[in-house]
Amino acid sequence: MLKHTLLTYCLLLLGVSLYAQKQTNIWYFGNSIGLDFNQNPPLVLNNGKASSFEGTSTVCDNNGNLLFYTNGQIIVNKLHQQMKNGGALSGHQSSTNNTLIVPLPGNDSIYYVFTTGAALQETHQLQYNIVNMKGDGGLGEVITNNVLVEDVIFEKIAGIRHCNKKDVWIVVHKWDSDEYHSYLLTSTGLNFSPVVSSTGLVISGFENNAIGTLKFSSKGNKLAAVHSFDNDVVELMDFDNTTGVISNPVVFKPNATPHTASFIGVYGAEFSPNGNLLYVSANNSAVNPSVLYQFDITSHNAATISGTKQTIAQTSPWFAGALQLGPDMKIYMAMWKDSSLSVIDNPDVPGPGCNFRYNKIYMAPADKEPVQFGLPTMIQSYFDTASVPYD
Repeated sequence: MLKHTLLTYCLLLLGVSLYAQKQTNIWYFGNSIGLDFNQNPPLVLNNGKASSFEGTSTVCDNNGNLLFYTNGQIIVNKLHQQMKNGGALSGHQSSTNNTLIVPLPGNDSIYYVFTTGAALQETHQLQYNIVNMKGDGGLGEVITNNVLVEDVIFEKIAGIRHCNKKDVWIVVHKWDSDEYHSYLLTSTGLNFSPVVSSTGLVISGFENNAIGTLKFSSKGNKLAAVHSFDNDVVELMDFDNTTGVISNPVVFKPNATPHTASFIGVYGAEFSPNGNLLYVSANNSAVNPSVLYQFDITSHNAATISGTKQTIAQTSPWFAGALQLGPDMKIYMAMWKDSSLSVIDNPDVPGPGCNFRYNKIYMAPADKEPVQFGLPTMIQSYFDTASVPYD
């Protein structure tokens, strides 16, 4: 009887773990396209109403049902209509990580929608809006608009769970500084006093140097910052999800030769599910515009990491965009103006065994330019299959 009870309890825990990971099961991005991971393989969606050149964010309920999504400028409800009061966000469609949706811990209906501006635009601020899903008959309503948190930051934002599995760290980088700022969202709201980590590179000068992703590993112990254009480097750091402190930066340069000045250089990044490998996308020249690199980061040593570099793919004529881990533990890759998404089927495997599939998922005809540079930005903890997140 005891064995039976324990087995039942373990199965229930496993079910809760899988059940609680479905908040990322639907994506919207690019030119009105999306993916539904409630099916395997994921179902292609063409009914989006919030197109974006780069970043977006999407959130589902615990059953994987769509709640809402945003391109940083408008919020769209599950009926693909603009949410009530959701039409005046201060983000920008041409921003690498322009928005992030974060549920308020301990609340079943309140969501914070963080936004950032774009490098060459007037607004470079971190702001948030608050959505109450009980508003407008359950379709959601924006009840707080564009609250300023911080001025003059990069177009980078990333989110990860606190070690208590309830609260969420929201991390940004201050412009013309080496400071990373970690803000904590708890059941009482956002703490406006960030944990400041003065570490790594000072990024300044040409405004486009702010371009490039900021990405947590799903376990929350590593953080990668991609610095494009003049810098063309990747900064890998340790993250303490108890204190919010970022430390031990190492910097490495994926491109062995300088990229053409008018090209972005490095842009997207994603960790393998086990956290041992880092994938980086880059755009270097008109000859070989799109490159996908893989690095073994287990040493946390710049020289050693650089020595593990493998070129997984070089494609033409497309330009490499965002990389994002999916609920199926595959990594998806966007390429600008492409008709399809490319996929890394086995991202934990070093080298060619990772099984990169160019243009694996057809999204829409090429003349509609369905795929742009971006994929959704989400709390990366949702992709840690070993964790039972707070619900």
